[in-house]
Amino acid sequence: MIALRRPVAPLLVLVGLGAPAAALAHPHIFIEEHVEVLFDHDTVTGVRMTWSFDELYSSMLRSDYTSTKKGPITAKDVQNLHDKAFTNLATVHYFTTMSLDGKPVEFGTPKDFTASFNADDKAIYSFVIPLTLPKAAPKNLLEIAVFDPEYYVDFELATDDPVKATGGAALKADCQPGTVRRDTQGWGQVDADIVSCTYQGGA
Repeated sequence: MIALRRPVAPLLVLVGLGAPAAALAHPHIFIEEHVEVLFDHDTVTGVRMTWSFDELYSSMLRSDYTSTKKGPITAKDVQNLHDKAFTNLATVHYFTTMSLDGKPVEFGTPKDFTASFNADDKAIYSFVIPLTLPKAAPKNLLEIAVFDPEYYVDFELATDDPVKATGGAALKADCQPGTVRRDTQGWGQVDADIVSCTYQGGA
């Protein structure tokens, strides 16, 4: 996956398995993400996240939560991953924060969860975060960040088409990746990825 650029401990292991944080320092977890912002005719309706995990954590997910050693996983495996290694991420809001014109945005429980393993045997999650936002104003700025302030999990936007807007042509939607400085708990400030979407509604 991506070269290791910062030290992290496996928060997803801690969340998924309930292990004490002090007891675990490795493996590091790295997640490469794609962000797709979903529009209808007059607003944003949701954000589809696709997370690709590093090889080591993917191996753990397959071993602990699926019935297969390689190749495609079953529908039961997907449900098991959802129930035992995904839904409890609600306690950390799925590492996701959003704002609309500088004001925090609340979002619903993720839906349309799927899981798979690619040809390199990396685990991939895909899910939609539903949004209930007002009708687009003449100018709008939606910002989306996926970040772990405890610095256990490293999120990076993918290098290939990391961000896209779907269904936003009528609103002249433009979604772009960027970088901001973020504070961490005990590691100082680091560079973190952010997605910024501008769109335009009627007067």
